[in-house]
Amino acid sequence: MNKITLLIFIVLSTSCIKELDYLASPFTSQLVLSSIINPDSLIKAHVGKTIAITDTSSAIVENAGVFLFENGVPIDTLDYQSDGWYVSNVYPQVGFSYRLETYHPAFSSVSSECTVPPPPQINSFLFTVGETLDQEGIPITRFTLRLNDPDPNINYYELILYSENPLDPMIQPTQLTRITQLDDPTLIADANWNYSPSTLFFSDALFNGMTGEVSFNLMWGGYPSPGDPPYYIELRNISSSYYQYLKSWSVHRFNQNSTQNTRDPLTLLFQGDPVELYSNVNNGYGIFGAYNQILKDATYIP
Repeated sequence: MNKITLLIFIVLSTSCIKELDYLASPFTSQLVLSSIINPDSLIKAHVGKTIAITDTSSAIVENAGVFLFENGVPIDTLDYQSDGWYVSNVYPQVGFSYRLETYHPAFSSVSSECTVPPPPQINSFLFTVGETLDQEGIPITRFTLRLNDPDPNINYYELILYSENPLDPMIQPTQLTRITQLDDPTLIADANWNYSPSTLFFSDALFNGMTGEVSFNLMWGGYPSPGDPPYYIELRNISSSYYQYLKSWSVHRFNQNSTQNTRDPLTLLFQGDPVELYSNVNNGYGIFGAYNQILKDATYIP
């Protein structure tokens, strides 16, 4: 840090302090219902509440009534486990609509619904190494995903890259997030790339009803050696509500992430404002979304 930057930081940090009386407007706490479901797992939901900035109590709600509906028919009452989590005995089914209704005597009731999408269809998942080099002369690892998108409606996808098979019980898979040099038009249009998302998400707006192709580069990839585990991709077909939540969450996370740019005090001082998270919960806050997934290993193209 040079002397001028240090002086600006000291001035801004010390000369703009003034004590003010905090006059808060009346605050009404509301329920927060959150659940992301998929056909491989029992339906579960987290129930919390909004709290005032001066409130030091827990945001967890332990004694709510959480009821599950399938295609409009009540089918289960979720059991409370711990830490605000309620669990049902139901695995969601593809194409079925599910609704969660939550009641508590101290709050207004809330509800939300979503439909479980079908699994995505992957044609191929390929990668090459060394066709191009980065600015430091290191070979770039480039992945290309081809997928079928027969549904004429707009679909949404989430892409997660692993260095090993995430289903292998003998290993701890590593999610690879250092995806760089993004130049694919589909990802540029939808993935909130400027906000460093932890996963890639996109719509089929540019290939709706056709075969689509998505490409991206991985920082610090490399040539596969004999015996090395292959790369794996988890491709999710996600509900519209889940997609909208991911987009808002990536911006919120980026603006509030204090672990980034910690060496630059001016960046910390002028971090972004909070972003209102997307919610599809009626009369409250939270997210009720769904996804279906497929796992595919990558094929190396010499």
